[in-house]
Amino acid sequence: MSEGPRNVDEMRMGMKSREDDGTPGRAGVAGETLPPERPTPRRSHPHKEARPGAGAGNGGAAAPEALQTTANGDDRREPRGTLSVMLVEDNRDHALLAVEALEERGHRVSHFQHAHDAFAACKQESFDAVVLDYRLPDMSGLDALNRFASMTSSPPVVMITASGSEEVAVSALKQGASDYVVKTGSHGPELARAVELAVAKRRIEDVVVLHRRELERRANSDALTGLCNRHRLEDELSVAALRAVQKNEPYAVAVIDVDHFKQINDTRGHAAGDAVLVEFANILRGCVRKEDTLARYGGDEFVVIMPAATAETRTRFVERLQRALKSSDLGRRMGLSLSASVGMADWSQGPPEEVLKEGDREMYRDKARSHAR
Repeated sequence: MSEGPRNVDEMRMGMKSREDDGTPGRAGVAGETLPPERPTPRRSHPHKEARPGAGAGNGGAAAPEALQTTANGDDRREPRGTLSVMLVEDNRDHALLAVEALEERGHRVSHFQHAHDAFAACKQESFDAVVLDYRLPDMSGLDALNRFASMTSSPPVVMITASGSEEVAVSALKQGASDYVVKTGSHGPELARAVELAVAKRRIEDVVVLHRRELERRANSDALTGLCNRHRLEDELSVAALRAVQKNEPYAVAVIDVDHFKQINDTRGHAAGDAVLVEFANILRGCVRKEDTLARYGGDEFVVIMPAATAETRTRFVERLQRALKSSDLGRRMGLSLSASVGMADWSQGPPEEVLKEGDREMYRDKARSHAR
């Protein structure tokens, strides 16, 4: 029968009862060679949750500190944050050793004997790290490792085992384990450090990923409107042209220009001009289809790439745009009558750059017609 998180005090009482009736306290798991017995460290409050400043009087000092040694032999203390660690280990003695080591360094530990119970817990709570035994009652540690790795927000996993086999270590690391610790009977401190390093590495990786995404966003997005920029537009046009050739999927391009924008800038100032461009971009977002690509081409010009656009698709887009511009809240607040000139072109005009040029020419023709009316 599956069991949920185990209370550390219950684990200790189980060990004590086995010692009292003469039963060996180190119940092994089939296939594992257990390390020699060693005295288990005891604390007065073994399962009390660590708190920043605990044990430091009323002054509320920092969280537990790690004692480190510098190159010249001097000791220094470095503060650590409390981590939420999941321990998946069916051997009570080994679990107790791991819990002792992690709690000694100020971390919270949730212990599970079965992998399936651990997976269920991950749906209810997030963990900073997982300590995973190589041998479990309900599945192999490597299978469990794969399950953890497939989770949407998978925590780093430190694998532990009584086997010192290099082959086992390589398999675990290849399948995504952050680190690998051999059970020696005194491996608690090493395990705690491995967990902390795995979490620190993951956090650095997360920051790098976010930074890379931000750089990509800046490289592909217009800073003012958040739309695709000209560089991204050119890439998307090339993709549309390739689809048109390979899959016979036609596309159209709409080139849109804000009417009288220079006059708005000159009379109202650049801040008002920027506000109009942002409003215009938001209006365009509401007029395009989800498969369309919307970009700021430059200045007050915008471009929409429309895959598989029929003549009716183009007409409806222009009608939606003009209606939305007339009902713009910003236009009413500023006392402006917002309008736009639109030029359409399609892939029959030639390569992408020619399609774009033709759309630009059509836009100026539309502007000239509107001024003549």
